[in-house]
Amino acid sequence: MTQPGFPWGRTITQYLPGDSKTARPSVPVADENRLATLTALYAQLAVSKPIRDGIPGVEAGTTKLSVTPVPAPPYVNPAILPLLTLTVIAPTPAGAVELTNMAASRFQSWLARRQAVAGIPELQRVTVQIVDPADQAKLAGHRSKTLPAVIFLGLMAATFGFVFVRENLKPRVRAVADEPEPVRAPASSRLAS
Repeated sequence: MTQPGFPWGRTITQYLPGDSKTARPSVPVADENRLATLTALYAQLAVSKPIRDGIPGVEAGTTKLSVTPVPAPPYVNPAILPLLTLTVIAPTPAGAVELTNMAASRFQSWLARRQAVAGIPELQRVTVQIVDPADQAKLAGHRSKTLPAVIFLGLMAATFGFVFVRENLKPRVRAVADEPEPVRAPASSRLAS
């Protein structure tokens, strides 16, 4: 729930007017230090449905979109602006790069449209700039060797099973020649003294 007018798109804090008759002071609509805390909110907005809808494969599950807030350190003077890291995991490296840049552009234009609809003057708007566009994809995880190992073991078991069944279906019978019974002779030994 938020106040009307999209206050989270403003750089300048608006105040609800006070009343001098009742001695009620003006109250800020949002925290003055909110630029540093907007990172978490903008990270959620950057993966919201309006942004995801324009990225192919996200709803089907073949593409994953995530945004990680990198908040500014507290109590740093001069203030360091917070950053968002947008990550897209896609089936191909080129697709990941393209969709990452697409998601960043979609979030920028969505935010600008929301600020324009809210009537926020351009000089008071929070500006989201792309600092480092995606140009190379990184391998997100290692490829599992479990499936190839299971396939190899399955094929080996099937091969040995086939050989075993084939050998036992048509056993080769060899004729055994009659051999004469060995002659047993008594053994004796002489010992010399």
